[in-house]
Amino acid sequence: ITKAMRMVAASKLRGDQRRLEQGAPFAQPLQRIVGRVPIPDDKSDLTIVAFSSDKGLCGGVNAAVSREVAAAAHAAAASGVRTPLVCLGDKARASLQRKLSNSFIFLFNELNKLPWSFATASVLVDRLIQAKPSRLLFVYNQFVSAVAYKTVSLRVLATAALPQQQQQQQQQQQQQQQQLAAYEFEPELIDIWKDLQQFALACCFHGCMLNAIAAEQ
Repeated sequence: ITKAMRMVAASKLRGDQRRLEQGAPFAQPLQRIVGRVPIPDDKSDLTIVAFSSDKGLCGGVNAAVSREVAAAAHAAAASGVRTPLVCLGDKARASLQRKLSNSFIFLFNELNKLPWSFATASVLVDRLIQAKPSRLLFVYNQFVSAVAYKTVSLRVLATAALPQQQQQQQQQQQQQQQQLAAYEFEPELIDIWKDLQQFALACCFHGCMLNAIAAEQ
């Protein structure tokens, strides 16, 4: 039985690593581009997304995510910041519900029944955007090797948090171009940014989940 379990685990790990290698070049460039945009550090709500799994014998992997989420939530609460919580997988929910049960806004499980894809990430991000988060914190395990991982807290610019400087520039451009508004066919800067940011957020979400799945194996 043990040998059979090893063979199954090795097969799943190879598949998860292959999807991670194929998905990383797709997600990382946009993460670097959007990462250059300054993220406002204010007292607005901080939505925390915990990437975990539904089942498995490697409890330490999910426990590391839960500890990081709990620490971030307590630090934010000490500063008077609300921390809505989104959980991917039952493992994180089970360990966090005792102390943070009132913070849950979304819980997604059974995500690994089928191989993870960008389409699934896009659907979940669309649900997340509907909550209109002001700030986002992704907590996940970054895959290092078959025997190592690193728990990462990644701050992500939410779609609702358009930088103030860009908002001011947009208003100035609108005032300057009012006379030419009848001949303007290109979308406004704020609309372009929202579309790009939603796509970049889905790419980032996709990359985090690919890492979390590979690390859990």
